[in-house]
Amino acid sequence: MKEEDPSAKNELSRRNFLKTGATAAAAFAGAQAAITTTASPAVASSIDDTSGTLVFVNTLGKQFFESATEPRAGPCVVGADGSLTTVAGVNHANRALYHLRIRQTFEDKKRSALDAQAFSASVGITAVLDQTLVAVATGTLDPASLDPQPTHPLFTLNHYRMYDAWLALHREGRSFIRLQINFLHNQPFIPALGDLDHQLPELRERLKNQLFFFGDDMVRTGAIGEWAAPFATPSSPDNYAVWYESQRLVAKAGWRNENAQAGTPTSSAAIEQVVSTYEAMDREFGIKNLRWGLQHAAFATPDHLARLKALNCGVSMSGFTWLNGVPRADGLPLGPLYPQIIASGIPAGLHEDGVHIAPHNPWFAMHYATTGLNVLGQQINPGQQISRQQALYAYTRANAWYLNRENDLGSIEVGKLADLVVLDRDYFSVSDTDMRRTRPVLTVVDGEIVYDAGVLRGDRDEGVGA
Repeated sequence: MKEEDPSAKNELSRRNFLKTGATAAAAFAGAQAAITTTASPAVASSIDDTSGTLVFVNTLGKQFFESATEPRAGPCVVGADGSLTTVAGVNHANRALYHLRIRQTFEDKKRSALDAQAFSASVGITAVLDQTLVAVATGTLDPASLDPQPTHPLFTLNHYRMYDAWLALHREGRSFIRLQINFLHNQPFIPALGDLDHQLPELRERLKNQLFFFGDDMVRTGAIGEWAAPFATPSSPDNYAVWYESQRLVAKAGWRNENAQAGTPTSSAAIEQVVSTYEAMDREFGIKNLRWGLQHAAFATPDHLARLKALNCGVSMSGFTWLNGVPRADGLPLGPLYPQIIASGIPAGLHEDGVHIAPHNPWFAMHYATTGLNVLGQQINPGQQISRQQALYAYTRANAWYLNRENDLGSIEVGKLADLVVLDRDYFSVSDTDMRRTRPVLTVVDGEIVYDAGVLRGDRDEGVGA
């Protein structure tokens, strides 16, 4: 991040006027070092409107944003109700985010990373798989060219530098949630780069210079994912050629690889393309020992699942449809088809996705997987429920397999790392409504208490997250 005047940097920490979502700010800003998480209690807030909702600021925020000026962006237009919307083609939520990002000091980012870890611990998450972000799709390898812009939404960051604050905390011995980093590559066909041999410059350099599954128990690299290149079908020949070549490059390099396709209630064609391509990669290079994965997999058929299992692949089932899903007029489930996936015997984890998509809370995902209810209490996934035991297994032991860490994480056993949570209720017997409200009273990572609600130990030790 470019240097700013110290007084301008300090201005951000003095002004507590905006927050972009209770869980998004707490969980997303830390790992991605995006925004401050401090906010006035009076602020009404949600994620930036590029992600589908609105941002509101309070009086202090309105005063600041209406006067904020930088070389790349002038003041924001703030509605009388404090809303930041799109006016005359300018997304003022993104512009406001830009004004915050460029004022954020490295110490601010470290504080946000600690906030993110504290929030994770408070909901019982002890390890996070982060798949970077959907980066600006250019052919550059210059990190400086990806610094914040006034048009960037919450989920766009300089993916080369986004972990700097977390890594600094780790070097200082202050990190207390486990982080595994996958590498998402977002370069499609870029005409300026020329023929296929010159496409995918970032992926090519990553495969030559990065080590996979490298690090220690607290921070380490992972795989290529959530994708090696944007998914494309043969109807877009150039982009399809780049996507297919990205699969070849990863397989040839011997890396683990992922794609993200859910399918729809009426079509699994995209999943078929992924599965058949994986089979082609296995024939050409051999991938059975690499544990390739498929994110979402909501409408994978029994045939797809059997073929993936034969390749020693796993799936990571999504658990966020409850947030925006509504019942279909034809009565079909919105997915995922959880019982079908579990019955296949394929390694199947469960996730809530990125926090710019859904709240960072595993209990919400497990509630949806076991009830099929959306946020309004409507049934949107009829006939596709699994048991609480199956949901918990997916979020713990199966997720550990997906991280290539089943020998270290996922269950309480002799020889595994000492991570555990003590819950505030009996997850297996309480009502569905109460199960969704489950919270830990104690979270332990590597044998150390990282969150303490004060129920077991009392107020004398409120934990790291306090």
